Amino acid sequence: MWGTVAPLVGEVGLLFRLASYGKIVGIRLLDVVTLREKGYRRETKLLGMLMFIKSSVWKNLFGKEADKLERSNDDQCTYLLIEKEPVVNTFISVPKDKGMLNCAAFVAGIIQAMLEASNFPCQVSAHWWNIGTAYVIRFDEVVISREAALVDTTHLQRWFARMKWRGVVEQSFRASKRACSYKAQHIVTVPEHLHRHLFQSDVPSTSAATPFHIELPTLKSRSLQEHFRITAEELTQKYKEFLERAALFPFQFTKPSEWILETGWTRYAHNDVTEKVGSHMS
Repeated sequence: MWGTVAPLVGEVGLLFRLASYGKIVGIRLLDVVTLREKGYRRETKLLGMLMFIKSSVWKNLFGKEADKLERSNDDQCTYLLIEKEPVVNTFISVPKDKGMLNCAAFVAGIIQAMLEASNFPCQVSAHWWNIGTAYVIRFDEVVISREAALVDTTHLQRWFARMKWRGVVEQSFRASKRACSYKAQHIVTVPEHLHRHLFQSDVPSTSAATPFHIELPTLKSRSLQEHFRITAEELTQKYKEFLERAALFPFQFTKPSEWILETGWTRYAHNDVTEKVGSHMS
C-alpha cells in the first residue's frame, strides 16, 4: 500500500516551492557560468567553489559580487554567504503575519543545486540578517572530511618535494632497494583439487602460461595530468559547442498581430492522415 505525502502549506510550503524553483535554475546555470568563466574547468575544493559562487555566479546573476563569505566558529560544517540587499527582495513587501518569510529562498535553491551538482552535498536556507539576508550553507560531514584529507595529502606532497630536493628521499630509496631482494613467486589462482574437478587437468605453471600483452595509450603530453586534461577536452568538445550555442540562443517571443481562437479536435487515421473535426459548440 502506497502512502501519501500531505502537501506543504503556509510559509513552509512557500519557502519549499521557491527553493525547488531555484534548484531548477541552478542546475542549468552551473554549466553556462563554468563554461564562460573557467573554460569548463570545475572547482574541486570547497573554498574555491564557494568563492566561485560568491564572485562569478553572483556577477552573472545580479551584476555584482556577494558582500561576505564567513565560516561559523561553532560548526565547521556551516558557512554564511551574506548579501545586504538581495535583488529578489527589492520589490517584495512581506505581510505582517509572515514576518519570517524570506523570498531569497529562491536564490538559496540556486546555491544548493550548484553545490550538490559539484559533489558538495549540503542544505542551504535563507534567513534575515540585520538589514540583509544570510544564506546558511550546512555541508555534510563527508565534505569536511574530504577537504581535511586533501589538505593532509597536499602537506605530504610538499614534504616529499622538500625532502627530494634535499636528496633524503632518493638516498633512502636507494638504500632500501639494495637491502631488498625480489624473487619470482608461483601464483595459483585456483586450488589444485578444484582445478582438477573443473577442467579435468593439472594446474598449469605460470611460466608456461600464455603471456598477457596490453597496449597503453600514447601520452598526448609530457605529464599524465596534462594528458588527461587534453583527453577530457576532446571528449567534452561536442557538449561544449552545444552549451555555447545554448548561451547565444535568442530567447525572444514574437507576439502575433492577431490572436485567433479555434475550437475542435484533430482525428488521426491509421494511414497518417489527419482530419480537423469541428466542435459541436462552433
